[in-house]
Amino acid sequence: MRTIIRIIPSTAALLIAFFCSDSFNLKAAELSFAKSDSVNLTVPNAGVEKTVQLVKGQAFEFHVAIDVPSQLPNNARLRVRWDLVKSDDVANTPHVSEDDQPREIDAFGIYTAPTASWNKLLHALDSDVFLAYRAPVTGRYRISITQENGSVGLFTQERWREKGSAPNIVKVTDSIQWPKDSTSTVTVRWHPIDLTGADEHYLIDLEPNDTPEQAQSIGLRETTEDYTLNLVGSADDIEYFDNGEVGRSGDDWYRLEFNSPEARLFTACLSIPDQQVAARMRVYTFTQQAIDDDATNSEGGMLFGLVEYDEGKNENERNHQQEEKHRIAINRNFKPGTTYFLRVEANSPAYGLELRIVKPAPFTDPIHAVKHGLYDHIGQVDSWLTNRPRGASVERRIRDSGNLLGTNCMSCHTQSGVWGPAIPFELGYRPQNVQLFRHLINTCYQSLRPTNVLKDAANNTSLAPLDLGDGPAGTRVAGHAAVSVERTFPARKLQSKQSTRVANYVLLTADPGGINAAGPGANVGQGVVYNYSGEILFEMWQRTGDLRYFHGMEDKARKMLKITLKYCDDFGHRVEFFRRFFPSDYVESAQRIANEEGAQAEELAKTVASAKDLQSKIDAQVAEDLDRLRKLQLDDGGWSFDPGVKQDDGSYTTQSKTADPSPTSTAIIAFHAAGIPKDDPTVAKGIKKLLAMQKPTGMWKVASKTGFVSTSYALHALSRYFPVDPPNYADNQFNAIENESLVQTIRRVHDASVTGDPKFVSVFLDAADHDSAFVRYWAMIGLGATATGGGADGLAKGIQDHSKLVREAAHWGFRQTLINDNGWNRIFDLATNENDRTRESAIRALFMEVDSVMPGSNMSLEELANVLGNAMNNDPAPAVRGWATRASWQWWVWNPPIRKSVNEAWVQLLKRPEPNELVDNAIRYQSHALFVVNGHIANSSKEHQYKELQDLILALRDEMREAEEKDEVLYKRLSLRLVAIASTFYQTRGGDGGPGQLGYSTPFADSLFAEAVLAQLAYSEALPEDHRYGEMFKATLEGAANIPDEALQEKLVNYSINGPERFRALASESISDPRLVSLIAVPEQLEPMYAQLWRGAYEPPRRPELSAPILKMYSKVRWIIPETEEQKNEILAFIIPKLGKYKTPSEIEALQDSQTKADAERESQAAWYIAESLGSAIGENPDMHFQNVAEAFPVGAVNNAEGRYWLEQVSWILEYKRDLPEAKVDPNKVPPVDPFEQLRTRALQLFVSQLAENADTRNRTRAADLANKTALRRNPEILVALASLVEFEKDKNVVENAKKVLSQSTNAFKKSLVAAIKEEPDHGLELDGSGNPVVPEDYYNNIVYFRDFVIPEMTKVLRGDERSCMICHGKPGRVPSLELYAPDQVGFLDTKQLLVNYRILQHRVDPEELPKSKLLRKPLNVQSVKEDGHQGGRRYQPDDPGYLIIKQWSESQVEIQRKYGLPARNKK
Repeated sequence: MRTIIRIIPSTAALLIAFFCSDSFNLKAAELSFAKSDSVNLTVPNAGVEKTVQLVKGQAFEFHVAIDVPSQLPNNARLRVRWDLVKSDDVANTPHVSEDDQPREIDAFGIYTAPTASWNKLLHALDSDVFLAYRAPVTGRYRISITQENGSVGLFTQERWREKGSAPNIVKVTDSIQWPKDSTSTVTVRWHPIDLTGADEHYLIDLEPNDTPEQAQSIGLRETTEDYTLNLVGSADDIEYFDNGEVGRSGDDWYRLEFNSPEARLFTACLSIPDQQVAARMRVYTFTQQAIDDDATNSEGGMLFGLVEYDEGKNENERNHQQEEKHRIAINRNFKPGTTYFLRVEANSPAYGLELRIVKPAPFTDPIHAVKHGLYDHIGQVDSWLTNRPRGASVERRIRDSGNLLGTNCMSCHTQSGVWGPAIPFELGYRPQNVQLFRHLINTCYQSLRPTNVLKDAANNTSLAPLDLGDGPAGTRVAGHAAVSVERTFPARKLQSKQSTRVANYVLLTADPGGINAAGPGANVGQGVVYNYSGEILFEMWQRTGDLRYFHGMEDKARKMLKITLKYCDDFGHRVEFFRRFFPSDYVESAQRIANEEGAQAEELAKTVASAKDLQSKIDAQVAEDLDRLRKLQLDDGGWSFDPGVKQDDGSYTTQSKTADPSPTSTAIIAFHAAGIPKDDPTVAKGIKKLLAMQKPTGMWKVASKTGFVSTSYALHALSRYFPVDPPNYADNQFNAIENESLVQTIRRVHDASVTGDPKFVSVFLDAADHDSAFVRYWAMIGLGATATGGGADGLAKGIQDHSKLVREAAHWGFRQTLINDNGWNRIFDLATNENDRTRESAIRALFMEVDSVMPGSNMSLEELANVLGNAMNNDPAPAVRGWATRASWQWWVWNPPIRKSVNEAWVQLLKRPEPNELVDNAIRYQSHALFVVNGHIANSSKEHQYKELQDLILALRDEMREAEEKDEVLYKRLSLRLVAIASTFYQTRGGDGGPGQLGYSTPFADSLFAEAVLAQLAYSEALPEDHRYGEMFKATLEGAANIPDEALQEKLVNYSINGPERFRALASESISDPRLVSLIAVPEQLEPMYAQLWRGAYEPPRRPELSAPILKMYSKVRWIIPETEEQKNEILAFIIPKLGKYKTPSEIEALQDSQTKADAERESQAAWYIAESLGSAIGENPDMHFQNVAEAFPVGAVNNAEGRYWLEQVSWILEYKRDLPEAKVDPNKVPPVDPFEQLRTRALQLFVSQLAENADTRNRTRAADLANKTALRRNPEILVALASLVEFEKDKNVVENAKKVLSQSTNAFKKSLVAAIKEEPDHGLELDGSGNPVVPEDYYNNIVYFRDFVIPEMTKVLRGDERSCMICHGKPGRVPSLELYAPDQVGFLDTKQLLVNYRILQHRVDPEELPKSKLLRKPLNVQSVKEDGHQGGRRYQPDDPGYLIIKQWSESQVEIQRKYGLPARNKK
């Protein structure tokens, strides 16, 4: 980890003087870097150092490694330092001058001043360092290696998307003292880098280049032709296992002088072999002041004045579901005569960097457009996915952030990173940024998890329920991607059955109504569903001959004929399916298959007749769709999404005249599938428009959010009509040439690795023995790309390489080979090798999410389980133990037969002591990844679970209980480990599939973790008072969050009320479900709570710890109300506060005595706080809404505070003991006598009084907010009061809220509703003489019911999980399949938005089979083989009043839709 060096001007001269002196240790042994060599050193307490004389420009690979990391003292560290100690060229020695500087040293997060030095901390989990260094000046340099006893800052700094105290449970000691007389041995290696004869197209990253002043210059050509530069680099000079400095560490700066005669598009693409952590690139240029001052060369210690430059950046270089900014593919516009700086933070010990200078789109040449689009598309999708997969990106290798429920998410639109390029590749094109595409393919397969209940199926989802979730849509897209890419790149063996599993999933699950893919302009509508489903089944029938897939394909064909056409895309998808993924000899095939199935003559005749009928309908439909597409083409040659309305003359009219690349491309795809040539006028015109719509960076995007899907469609359309010949490599194309330079060798092996062609294995095997680590690096990449058994020996050399740069590529490469079911015995041998780093790399090669069962791997799962178990629990090397936990849980998830063995090893893991603190934290993270497989707090599922997790839970519970009786040390260790796991990602809820705190749906998980938490709380309470309530107690309370255990919940309630004051709010927040806690409403319970509430009221700074927890108890928990009237009246004193001491500001001001005035002000502030907060809490908790409280409602309020308290009770009192509102009202039904009429009258009178001009302004503001509640909004007296308020009120917000309520009065609402319906082209209502729709009374009443009861119910925060339906469905982009307009802060929706919501939910009601309606089944989280459940979990019980409101409205829709039809609009 770099030291941030800040050199103040006054010390610069001293530093230069030092460089010129002989003050360094001349006794340090001298080295020579003239040729490759190494030296073994023993590092004593005093450290060791060597010096070397270097010439400016002398370059070399440099490597320092701890020989046996497992023999280090526990948690010990070494510090490696490289310093320039005597410079022969003082003027050009990197430094900062005393002059005023144009920027701060640490501007833009630059962490060091220009320097020739570097240093790195080594420890057992990052035991070596590799870098390439070029001497900036001639002079003497020193390498020193010391035992680090000082503060190191390891495992510190905030973690992305991880709050809470879990990291403090097992702290990583900041400073470790080495034992006296202890030593460690290290090996220092160096290898000269010969830069003579360097290839201008290929470069090597050379340190020092950590600042813009020391940026490595990259020569750009003065040409208008497109060209590419490649570079291989390393950022191993930073912490590897737990880099807390991410964002300001390991930078490599490159200087680019752009002097071409024309502006060009610059692209930078970073490829990292094992992409586990986020990386980032940024571009800078000189400030205008620096240019004006001619201060663009680092002379005399001057820093550069810079500004970040983003002109021309891709639209997808933005934050998405995260705060961090990082990116591995970027674009910028480069202008002639300008200097640019590229800042690369690879966060990896090995990377490839590809730079391109190219013409920006659009192009007239379709082939050029496809190639340009492919490069941008692969780079942008992989960048998006790597850095933004639903918040699962990480900065530290020690942890998984998203684990099963996020890290492997490949959502519907990012799957296009695979299926989009797959068709061009099938047609001869090839990826240039190939390493990124390899990552995308792996991620695609990894996103398909084998299902637990559905047989031989796989589901693509990051959200529970585990067998379904997003599956019906996402799995079809993933399957489309897999079968598409496999037509060109056959799947490796352990991924080869994913397509089969997807096909089975399609057969076993119901088809969704559309596909979620980043909003309009992406995959939407039914056409794409049946196209993808049909393609998957067609491909699997073709490959396997399994007749189930043939019949499934037939079913999709019949459904495709019946789809509701909502988008122009639907025509394209339908034609493509019928003409490309449906047998051209269908009738003959159907007859042949019927014969194979043994059909008798009569049955056979029926089959053939049915097939002919289906084929006839298909042919007619295709002809009609093609004709319609021709007529829908816009004047500019494109197509819009609008499917058009047919006119009497056979033409079609469209409302939208805006061409979009998605419907334009799918139309062209349809014409191609139908065999229509590219010179057809319609096609030619469409292609010309599509080419014109390409954005400069290469993407196609108009309506969609990312352009990923629309770009993929465009790539398909153009490559279908303009295929190319695939590259044909000569057998000797990449053989070594005579006297080739080092850089030429690197480039040759790099270029061979891009091909992935197995015939070049011999090239890679030769390169695996090369002296240069950079050559060996690309050899490992090449061997991994070929994934053949013949490459295993070469990869084994890489696994054992002394350079981390090579090992990083080797364990990636070996993993690819293992996925192809090659090299298992070799990797198992390496996993037991005597070398610590070899075993570490071998275990990392076992990181994979693959299915070894269905493909029938030749690997022994028993042997694998033994290797993993031994690595987790018995290996002496901390790095091996730490990494093995990740490999183990991944194999556990994807391979059921290994779960029992891994469970046994995991029990041992949690029982045994772990001496290394970093490993102990790795155990916590990876254990969390395993324990969360059945869902976290926001998406736990009780259906389709990984049942073996229950076995692990029970085994641990047995161990806990036995240890409690027999082994207190073990009991404490187990409970501590479980609490640490439980507190990981405290209160994080997944972020659409990212990390989340544990859910407890697995049977017995609640009791196990509750027992652990209670045990740790007991340990804390037994400590001396001054140590009792520290970090451990805090972390334990966080670990208690969400555990639905009654004893624990009661403990938390007690802490909330009586615990240490600073932790009361935390205890309150950790209550999982207030419904689990029942408090008896008696004075003994309420009196101390009430007193604490008032204490907080009198001490405002302490309200968070004193009052807030009490208010949560009042508002959230279940209260058992006494049965007798006497007891009920007794508790009123603790529910209805006495607020008589409240005085208005004018009354206080009138007081003469200063002390009396101060006391009155204090009393009034406290009374107001109680009125406001307790009033809201009581109003929120239905348990507190009993008759004694209602009857205490005063006849007028004695003061403003009392008015505020009772204001919060008015809405529930108006609804008190009323029947559930009915969606269909009988006009002849006589309303019942209301026994509470007088009470409601008092409540209304008070409410109206708070709207008056003389009311307290705070109360009037609150009343105007509350007035939008249904019970209040429908009252005529309140409407009159609001109308008056509008005339005198000065506060614009209050007026606005009042007007919102008034706009919903009967007359106003009817008028706005008619106007909103009139805008719908297919509303189906009769029109009056003015052309306005006539809204029937029952229709109007149904919409009003929806407005007044359904929308408020969906907006209401439920007491159980403190979430509402609108939290997800009302947030743009969160749930594209059901996105609603969310009411504003006072619950208001304008009529247009309300009508849209009404239409959307109408489409979620099935009038033909009402019980199957999604609107009724989703809230109950109903799951079956043919339907997915609710990603938000169960919202209601069937008899909950809120659910009954939704049910009543759904039932009313049967008659409403029968009488008035169903308009097509079903999205925002």
